Amino acid sequence: MSGLTRSPRGRRFAAAALTALALSSSIQAAAGEAGSSRYSSLIEKDCTAAPVPKDEEGQGGSSVCPGVDGYRLQVLDGDARMSIDVVTPAGKILPLEFWSTVGSGFSSLGNSAEWRYPASGGRVPKALIVRLNISENPERSELTTSYLVVSKLGADSACVTAKVAPGKGQNEAARKAADIAPAAPCLRSKD
Repeated sequence: MSGLTRSPRGRRFAAAALTALALSSSIQAAAGEAGSSRYSSLIEKDCTAAPVPKDEEGQGGSSVCPGVDGYRLQVLDGDARMSIDVVTPAGKILPLEFWSTVGSGFSSLGNSAEWRYPASGGRVPKALIVRLNISENPERSELTTSYLVVSKLGADSACVTAKVAPGKGQNEAARKAADIAPAAPCLRSKD
């Protein structure tokens, strides 16, 4: 037994080394835990036109697209700019307001929505990824930049947490941002 005893300094070093090893392992495990995805369509033919409120007639259109697990997406199109409202299974509408948080230029949505679920296998999506093509140069509106917009989803709130620029690994970067979205802050309005 006396061969196993260490000096106080040696015990502190061993304890610190074990703590560092445990912390490093937990960080690597968390970083390696990817969520899973399910997809839904944003293609017009798969969605249903929604009535436009009387005070907003002539201001644009709206359609409701099926989502996953009771969620739906309300696609908003006004003045050649698009956004999405998330409709919860309980019917609560959670606006994402892409035109004020992602970009105010002319925009269009991609064809699908990616719903992210936690790595622990939860049955409720915690984040949403959609493609938003934005015209950022008013003098050359035909040129667009294709961003992936990441939003966190809660029972009573939703907000945009990341705007992932195009480039190599864009999809993977958006999924990583979605997997940490529940703890991420909301992007501020650009107004």
